[in-house]
Amino acid sequence: MHTSTAANWAAAAGTLFAGLVALFKEELQSLFFRPKFKVEIGTRPPFCVKTGSVVYDRVPGGTFKILWTGSIYYARLWIQFVTKVERATRGRSYEAVDAFVPSNLR
Repeated sequence: MHTSTAANWAAAAGTLFAGLVALFKEELQSLFFRPKFKVEIGTRPPFCVKTGSVVYDRVPGGTFKILWTGSIYYARLWIQFVTKVERATRGRSYEAVDAFVPSNLR
């Protein structure tokens, strides 16, 4: 193989690789850098609430017919995210960012 042919193939492969990285950057990052979530759920309010419910149907003549009556349970998750931020150092280690204030998902 001639040098110019090898260089052409290397340039084509590099261009293809750069294009794929540009197209799938976020998917590739998600393989290595995953967010850490803290999830809490409980069987008490405000995580789990029981309430009564009635389902009506309007019938001809403007009156209502009860289709169903019963209890409904509402379940909530409390998800906390970004509980800690770290900064990469020159020595390829990580140190915590002290000035960071944790945030909650709303």
